[in-house]
Amino acid sequence: MSTSSSPLFEAYQLSLPKPLHTPSPQISSFLYDPFSATLALRHTDSSFSLYPSFSPLSLSSLPSPKSLVPSPTSSAAFLHLRTTSNSSAATTTLFLTSSPLLRPTSSTLIRFYILRDGRFGRIGVVSNHRDLEFDRSKCGVVFKVNHGVSMALSGGINVFTLYSVSSSKIWLFAARLIADDEGGGGEALKLMKCAVIDCCSPVFTIRVMFRVLILGEENGVRIFPLQPLVRGIHRKEKKNNGKRYNSKNVLPKEKLRSVKLRQDSRDVGAFYVPFEDNKDEERVGRSVKAISIEALSSNCFVVLDNVGDVHLLSLSYSVQGLNNRCLMKRSTQTMKVVKLSVFHDASTVTRTIWMSDGCHSVHLMMVSDMDTSPDKTEKKDTTEKLIQTSVTQAIFASEKIQDIVPLAANAVLILGQGSMFAYTIS
Repeated sequence: MSTSSSPLFEAYQLSLPKPLHTPSPQISSFLYDPFSATLALRHTDSSFSLYPSFSPLSLSSLPSPKSLVPSPTSSAAFLHLRTTSNSSAATTTLFLTSSPLLRPTSSTLIRFYILRDGRFGRIGVVSNHRDLEFDRSKCGVVFKVNHGVSMALSGGINVFTLYSVSSSKIWLFAARLIADDEGGGGEALKLMKCAVIDCCSPVFTIRVMFRVLILGEENGVRIFPLQPLVRGIHRKEKKNNGKRYNSKNVLPKEKLRSVKLRQDSRDVGAFYVPFEDNKDEERVGRSVKAISIEALSSNCFVVLDNVGDVHLLSLSYSVQGLNNRCLMKRSTQTMKVVKLSVFHDASTVTRTIWMSDGCHSVHLMMVSDMDTSPDKTEKKDTTEKLIQTSVTQAIFASEKIQDIVPLAANAVLILGQGSMFAYTIS
């Protein structure tokens, strides 16, 4: 591999070991969790190898993984648990997967792996919902919903989503750690189903990040504020002479039930943000789909469409919460992007976006807060259609690039056809 400015880069090649649990050593993609520095390698048989405290800059080859997730898996995600909203608070990392379960009934199996003492291990799950049942023999939660052709997971802070393509539904779950009274001490995961969204139009990607749930749709994205979805709906109790009562004739605690709504509902403050209407030859007459969404900050996101264009989405927050003032503009990069990934660093005002054309190049694009703030952008010329961005560095690979993940603001991990490379900018 080579770079356009080779003196500024250091490159490291990692040899990939042959996994013991699969006949194929090939890796199809990977996930990286910056909180725990965990690398999850997805193999061609849909199994995963997990590497906590991953440091590619000090390795010449990957060792045998400490944790293995068996196939088949249809989707996977990292979930982070915090007891407070403070970003500096202690974070517990979990890795979760979905799998089809055909016996005794056609259901979905969700497995949870918690990171403790440098290793991922299984954890028991408790839930009061009738359609969620923890099965110790299967080491996971049986969700009594038909798996169908595909499931997609997205994890955030204390919440995650599960999307069924076949059922056209999105479920939002909340999770927290509790004492495991049935498992002989230790800890368990309390799982609560908060919301169910019935989809009435195709969804191409889902991300739950910061205070919003974002759906990638045709010609734009749909945004749901998380708070009204997570807090549920208070179920009313029966009354007697104007007073609430239960079978013990005492004042009961308020009960919560899941929020149920349609994808196009505005009941919880959801709204749709379209891509900019333009007359570009490549976009006219095409169904432009939002296929990837990454967070630059708590109110700014990068959206990739299937044409290969990159859009910057900025939201505005009022004192009461999210409002409908937002900005969606297309960036000026000329390369058609297939993969993009973002490293979020709250300590800087400049965000780093790594982009690949899916062939042999990776570009580094810098975006400043001035480019993404709705308040500051509104003061500029409103007739400006594109956000001016610049590519500051480029990496050229001899192998076709399968996947990219940022390790830091100045480091990226690249998966080729048979090799893995780490690059740092010095």
